[in-house]
Amino acid sequence: MAESALMSTAGEEADYICLSHCWGLAQIITTTKATLNERKRGIPWGLLSNTFQDAIVMTRTLGFRYIWIDSLCIVQDDALDWEKESAQMASVYSNGYLTLAGTRSRKGNGGLFSKKHDVEVSGTTPNGHSYCIHFRERIDDRIEMIPDSTNEHYPLLTRAWVYQERILSTRVLHFGHFELFFECHSSIQCECGYVSYEEDDPGIEKSLVKIEFADALSQLSLPGAQEVDANTAYYAARMWRTIVSSYSALSLTKAADRLPALGGLARQTAAARGTTYYAGLWKDRSTMIFSGPPIAKQEPSLQHRGRAQEQLLHGRGQAHQDTSIITTRLSSPALMKGLSIHKSRIGTSQ
Repeated sequence: MAESALMSTAGEEADYICLSHCWGLAQIITTTKATLNERKRGIPWGLLSNTFQDAIVMTRTLGFRYIWIDSLCIVQDDALDWEKESAQMASVYSNGYLTLAGTRSRKGNGGLFSKKHDVEVSGTTPNGHSYCIHFRERIDDRIEMIPDSTNEHYPLLTRAWVYQERILSTRVLHFGHFELFFECHSSIQCECGYVSYEEDDPGIEKSLVKIEFADALSQLSLPGAQEVDANTAYYAARMWRTIVSSYSALSLTKAADRLPALGGLARQTAAARGTTYYAGLWKDRSTMIFSGPPIAKQEPSLQHRGRAQEQLLHGRGQAHQDTSIITTRLSSPALMKGLSIHKSRIGTSQ
C-alpha cells in the first residue's frame, strides 16, 4: 500500500473525508512536535492502526484524495495547536463531504470493517436441489445517542466528542457489526432497508436529534424568524435542552473537555439565533432555558423536517483559517471544487 504523508496547504479547494473513531487505551499513531516534520515526509503504512488503514482505503475507493484524522492532524503535545484546532472541529466536520464512523469499535486499532459473518446453513432438498440459507442477529436499526442502548453495539456513540462530530457532519457512514448505516440531515438508512420512525416512537427525539438540529438551524435562519415566530424560538430552545441532556450522559477522557466538545454545536446555534454563547450560558438565556411552549404550538412533522434540510444539506461553507485535515492522493486525482482549505495540515498518500 502506498505511503501516506502529512502536508500543509494554503487556499486549496477540495472535497475531503473525515474520520470519527474511538482512541481506546492502546497507543495509536499521533503527530507531536518531535514527529511533525517526519509525518510530512511520509507515514509508513505499517505504523497506521487498522482503523486508519481502513479509512484510507475507503477514502481512495470513494475517489477522494483527502482525509482528516484528529490524532494526526492536530499536534497532540502542543497546547496552542490543540486549542486552535479543537475550536475549529465544527468547521472541519460540517464542511467535510462525508464522515466515516468506526461506530462498532471501542478500540483505536479495531478497524472499520466487521469480521463477523452471517451464519450459513446449507444442504440438499429431497428432490436433490442444493440450498444455502444465511442467518444473522436481528439488528436494532435505531442509532441512538444514549449509552444504555449503544454501549454494546455502538460504543463510538457513547463518546462526548463524537456527539457533535455526528450532528455537524453533512453525511455519516456508520460501520456497524452487521451492516452499514448512512445518516444525513434528512434521513437515516441502513443496508437492510429504509429506516422509518413513527411520530409517537419514544426514541425519536434522541434518535433523530441530528435531523432536528439541522431543521432548527434552518428555521432560525429564515428572515425574521426570531422576531415573529414564537414557535420557532420554542423549538430551538427545546432542541438545545435535548442536546445538553443527551450530551451530559456521554463519556469524556478529560473532564476539562466538557465545554470544548460541545462548543461547535453551541457556535452554530448562536450564529443561527444571532446571540452569544458564554462557556455554557447564553446571553439571552431566559429564552433558551426558561421558555415555555407557546399557545397552540404545533410540532413540525418528520416529513417537514426532511424538506427543511435541502439548503443546509447541500450547502458548503469555508473552513476557518488554519484548519487541520488529512488527505489522500490518487494516481489520477479528480478533485471536486468544494471546501477552501487555508494553511491546513493534510496527509497525502501516493
